[in-house]
Amino acid sequence: MSSHLYRPPLAQHQDESSRSKREYSQGICQSGPDEPADDELVVKDAPAISPQHKEASPTKPDPKKESPQQPVAPEPPLVLTYLGDACSESTFKSKSLIVGDGAVGKTYLLAALQDNIKAEDEGYEPTTFGSQDLQWEADREDDTKRLIEFALWDTAGQEGFTELRKLAYPGTKVYMLAYDCTSKISLANLHTKWIDEVKREIAEGGDPDIREGEEPWIVMVGCKMDKPGADATSGEEDEVAAKLNACALIRTSAVMPDTEASGVAKLKLVLSNLACMYEDQQPKPSWDDWKN
Repeated sequence: MSSHLYRPPLAQHQDESSRSKREYSQGICQSGPDEPADDELVVKDAPAISPQHKEASPTKPDPKKESPQQPVAPEPPLVLTYLGDACSESTFKSKSLIVGDGAVGKTYLLAALQDNIKAEDEGYEPTTFGSQDLQWEADREDDTKRLIEFALWDTAGQEGFTELRKLAYPGTKVYMLAYDCTSKISLANLHTKWIDEVKREIAEGGDPDIREGEEPWIVMVGCKMDKPGADATSGEEDEVAAKLNACALIRTSAVMPDTEASGVAKLKLVLSNLACMYEDQQPKPSWDDWKN
């Protein structure tokens, strides 16, 4: 194979005889008695220059060819920022109830909300129902504090506990509808079973603290996001949340020690914000508020 290579002119004082002794790197042969003309050199299998070794020539960016800037994700909506103002009651009571299929992880999640991270090997024990009274303190924008006396109620998801579960509904302001991130059935049951039970109990309860005619305030909570196969429900969660018109959707893990990574800290913040909004007669956030 032959090619033409550029060779810079030699200095005028260089002896012509030295040309035949020049060696060229990277496989270019020495000139012999029958060497070609000065402007033509024979190359024996010269190695190709890899693209990363080629020196890129500086070019000015073409603004017409530049990809458009990606839109910045909007800030979280009101549901993540509202804690009231100085005119709001500094201390108030609220209640949240968690419902969902049996063994989806409800009891473990409530333990995590109480800063009690359970070990994975503690085993499953069906819950009938139970409650914990917590005090959550929040800092408002004017640096004043607001204390929420929060009652968290646990329930059993099995059919045999339906009548007993009804006792837990009165006085609930915010509902957590829980599903297992590895189970599509538990996700589907949120809108085929559990939302109907919640609405029925609200209608039949006659609770004076519940706003008449208003949709329930729902946080859709995915449990066990740390488990293998936890992406099984990821393609359908938004659709279910829209059907429920949930105030928020949060995937969580009750066994991860980092509460930020596990979603537990976010869930606690959302519950606090929704409790403050409900107490202050703010309108119910919709799924569109959260998603957009």
